[in-house]
Amino acid sequence: MNLLHKKVRKVLIILFVISLTGCFQSTKSLLIINNVSRDTSILFKVINPRLYSPTNMIVKITGETSDSFIVMNGMKIPGGIVDTLMNMDFYNHECLFKYNSYKAKKGQLKVSIEIP
Repeated sequence: MNLLHKKVRKVLIILFVISLTGCFQSTKSLLIINNVSRDTSILFKVINPRLYSPTNMIVKITGETSDSFIVMNGMKIPGGIVDTLMNMDFYNHECLFKYNSYKAKKGQLKVSIEIP
């Protein structure tokens, strides 16, 4: 009887670990904007929308630009050295990231988008 309990316990632990790994799915993408004087749009999609329902999105923008630029839906970010983190509610399976050069003419940006 003791051997049976050990086997059942082992199976339950394995199932628990497998269920936890399924909960921690995320979609991460990196966009590098080398020409900041040009407007850019890119569509990000959740890989498996049937198994995953996102609730937030984390956007990190780093780099340097000569002047202000606009991202997403009108968020103006001042030029110079950029290190911005945005954590926002997000309940969709795709996101259109928009970059508008506004006044920026020189520089480079790295945009990391994560849908945890």
